[in-house]
Amino acid sequence: FNAVISACQKSDAWKRAIGMLTEMRQRAMEPTVISYNSAVTACARADKWEAALELLSAMQGGKLLPNVISYSAAINACDGSEQWERALNLLSVMQGRAVRPNAVSYGAAISACGRCK
Repeated sequence: FNAVISACQKSDAWKRAIGMLTEMRQRAMEPTVISYNSAVTACARADKWEAALELLSAMQGGKLLPNVISYSAAINACDGSEQWERALNLLSVMQGRAVRPNAVSYGAAISACGRCK
């Protein structure tokens, strides 16, 4: 399943990526952080920031701990959609949850701020 979700991020099939997470659960397979990260990235590449943030929230509700890749992908989704305030909020959330932002996290947040009008 993870390979299919990863392929979705490369082909702008963000809805299919989310569908695969649902299908995993229907087959009594719990999605992993990697599964969610790939789906969040698929949403980010399609500029679907709301879906990306919903997935990030679902990870936490499913007892998974988002990592730097999870947050960076969500920040990227905010960057592409001019959601600079949400991008900055995610940086703050990361730090509050002891997830250390990296160059990708900061770069996407800075880029999102550069797009603000």
